[in-house]
Amino acid sequence: MDDESTRRVRRWMALEKEEGADEAESDHALGALMELVPPPAPPAGFDRRVIRAVRRTTVAGDRRALSHPARTMGRAGVVGIGAVALAYVGIVRLVPLAVSGFIRVLEVLAQGCLWIALSLNAGIDMWTILAAAGRAIGVAAATPQVSGGLVVMAMAGALALYGLQRLLTSEEESSRW
Repeated sequence: MDDESTRRVRRWMALEKEEGADEAESDHALGALMELVPPPAPPAGFDRRVIRAVRRTTVAGDRRALSHPARTMGRAGVVGIGAVALAYVGIVRLVPLAVSGFIRVLEVLAQGCLWIALSLNAGIDMWTILAAAGRAIGVAAATPQVSGGLVVMAMAGALALYGLQRLLTSEEESSRW
C-alpha cells in the first residue's frame, strides 16, 4: 500500500470506530478509499474462450448452442424475403379489400341512419325500430360468413390466452432460478 491509500484507510477506520461520528462523513471517507481500488477486468481473451466453449457444447436434441454466422445470416435472409412477400400481399391484395369493406360499412351506416330517420318521421315508435334492428342483426349473425368470423375470433382469443399462460408460466419458472 502506498502512503495515500494507507492515509485513507486510517481515516475511514477512525471515523468508523468513533462513537457519534457522522455517518455521511464515514461514507464519504469509504468512497474516497474505494476510488483507489482498480476496477476488476476479465483476463485478455476471456470473451473469445467463452464463445468458443459455448459453440462446442450441445443443447437438447444434439443441436449446437450457437450456430455459425453464415446460418444466422441465411435465416435472416429468409425471414427478410418472407417479410417482403407478406408486405406485398398485404399492400396489393388486402388494402383494396379493406377499402372496399370500409366503403360497404359506410354505405350500410348511411342506409341505417336514413331508415331510422324515415321511420321516426313516419311516426313509428322507438321500440318498433329497435325490434327491427335486432331482427336485422340476428339475421346477419346467422349467415355463414359472420358465424365463421365469430368462430375464428374465438379461436384466436383462445390461442392468445394459451400463449399468454405459457409465457407467464415460463417467466415464473425462470424467476425461481
